[in-house]
Amino acid sequence: MHTATAPITLEFWKEGRAYERRAGYRGASPEFGEIVLTCPLPRQSTVPIQCA
Repeated sequence: MHTATAPITLEFWKEGRAYERRAGYRGASPEFGEIVLTCPLPRQSTVPIQCA
């Protein structure tokens, strides 16, 4: 069953220098909380990823 969600606005960000540079998008949603998309992906995730 699908339900409608509120629009999500993401803003571009970047930080770091040379080999530690990261960039991506950040935003928030009432349904999902804080959303952060990064590139490159961090080596250690704060949220465990489970494969089905």
